[in-house]
Amino acid sequence: VYLAYQAVHSPNQVPDRYAAPYDFPEVEPSVCGVDAGAKRNIFAGMLAALDEGVGNVTDALDRAGMRDETLIWFQTDNGAPTPACGGWTGSQNWPLRGGKCTAWDGGLRGVAFASGAGVAGGLSSRRLAHTVDAGPTFLDALGGDWRAAAAAYALDGISQWGALDGSADAPPREVALLECDPFPAAGAEISRGIATAWPRRRRDPPE
Repeated sequence: VYLAYQAVHSPNQVPDRYAAPYDFPEVEPSVCGVDAGAKRNIFAGMLAALDEGVGNVTDALDRAGMRDETLIWFQTDNGAPTPACGGWTGSQNWPLRGGKCTAWDGGLRGVAFASGAGVAGGLSSRRLAHTVDAGPTFLDALGGDWRAAAAAYALDGISQWGALDGSADAPPREVALLECDPFPAAGAEISRGIATAWPRRRRDPPE
């Protein structure tokens, strides 16, 4: 099952009952051109609604007795947007620098987790991974030959299953293509490059 939620993407909209429990303080509009406190309240409500939706899925799996036989892969697609790209939605990338549309860690590093069948519990990893690794990882988890499939179908992804079941010591991926856009004049030059491991770029210190 592929389930793609709109939250917490713009537009910032959520039923009042989800935002009501949150009360972030108001901030002068000059900070981001908007009332940052109100934006954060709506964002938190959107995240709460997302959490409820995911909980509905896992509850259904529990009722059907399928939870232990199901592999759940949950991930974001990019860092939070900023006023410079995408419009600020109340999200936060701190302490990472940059955001969506940038090659900084705030745009490239996203959270993800796996749970369920075959996943070793209690593990945390900072290994380099990419969205395209999902397919080969699922195939490997099912006992298939992901390398043969990658060669046959020219797949860019590799299996991350060894990192999830605790069997791999070495990182399976060392580089990841950030962007290969045939129209650099449109601004793609900014985010084109190769990431080698996680560079841990932080925000510039105050002057």
